[in-house]
Parts: sequence; structure tokens; C-alpha cells
Amino acid sequence: MWKRIALLAAALLVIAGSLAFAAERTSRKPVVVVLYQNHAETDYNKAIDKKFMKNFKAALPASTYVWVDGKNVMKKLQEQGIDDIYTAERSDIIRALGNEPVDYVLYAEAQPFIRKEKSSWFSHGIEMTTQVPFKIVDVAGDKYLYSGRLSIKTDSTTFIGGIGNRGVVMEAVDKANQRISEIIAQRMPKTVTSGEKSRSRAAARQAALQEMPLEVVE
Repeated sequence: MWKRIALLAAALLVIAGSLAFAAERTSRKPVVVVLYQNHAETDYNKAIDKKFMKNFKAALPASTYVWVDGKNVMKKLQEQGIDDIYTAERSDIIRALGNEPVDYVLYAEAQPFIRKEKSSWFSHGIEMTTQVPFKIVDVAGDKYLYSGRLSIKTDSTTFIGGIGNRGVVMEAVDKANQRISEIIAQRMPKTVTSGEKSRSRAAARQAALQEMPLEVVE
């Protein structure tokens, strides 16, 4: 009889422990910061900005991610003497976050577009090339999920006099955005599991998430 009671008690302890473990390992939306700079130096930079930010909002939907305004992080990086954020090391970005409860940082930059003329007897063409630096930083893991430069080239040909820079540039931006969306879909986790063993920095941010007000971009 006592043996049965002991076995029952042990079973209850195992069940209680499993329930407590499951309660601790809860999933939540990842918190992301988007950092973006425009060095394209065009007359329609605002239109380029609008395209990039619209794409980020589509690639990081509110149903899956919590998107936090990155202005404070940009400001802290500039206070460190880093104006061109692409030159920032991963450690610089994480340091700039301080105790902000952020899981991932994304950075993209619009760089100058290089125009090349292509002409024949009956047509005129423009080839536009650019590079778009893009990074995804896993803050808790202290690593890059992606870091590289996207090489983009577009061209358009029509009768002489019927083509301008803006349309070709916007096509290049669309191509860059398509690639950025693909990388986000392939590399970005869609949930963060609390209760996992992690570095003290990550644990502190996850705890702060429950307490600190966030400036969320809708």
C-alpha cells in the first residue's frame, strides 16, 4: 500500500513539474527594431523611403511581430560617433539597445544609383545599378542572421526621349524589397520562446518586456 502511495506521489510530482515547465516556456511575438538610412541622393528620396518602409511593414506584419521605432537606437549610435550605421559592428548595435527589450534588429540602407546609358539608332536605354546593405541581428544570440549587400540592376529601353531616371530607380527599389522580403521570410523566427536558458542580457530584456512601455509603429 505504501509503495502505491509513493508511486502515486512521484507521478503527481512529475505531472506538476511538467505543467510548471510548460507554463514557463510560453511563446510570444518577436520584438524587432528597424533601422533605415537613405544615402541615394535623389530628388525623390521620400518616395524611395516610402517604398522601403511599406515593404518592411508588409514583411513584418503586426500579427506576427512587434515593431518598435528605431529612432532612439539611431540616436545612440550617432552619439557613439557612428553616423553611417552600416559601418557599425554588431556589438555597437547591441550596446546602443541598452536594456530595451528587443529580440531582433534589422538594418537597410538605400545607396546612390549608378546610371549607364544604352543607345542605338532607334532606341534609348538606361541601366541602373545599386547596392543595398542589409543586416538582421539576433540580439539574444549575439549573432547575425544575415549580413550582406544586395546587388540590384534594372534597365529599361524605349524610343529616344521617352524614358527617365525615376521609373528605373523605383523598379530597382522594388527588386531590393522583394529580396529583403525573401530573406526575412527565410531567416527571421516568427516566435520567441520564453523560459529557455539564455544569456543574462537576453533574460533581462525578456523580463523588461513585461514592464517597459514600447513605442510601437502601427
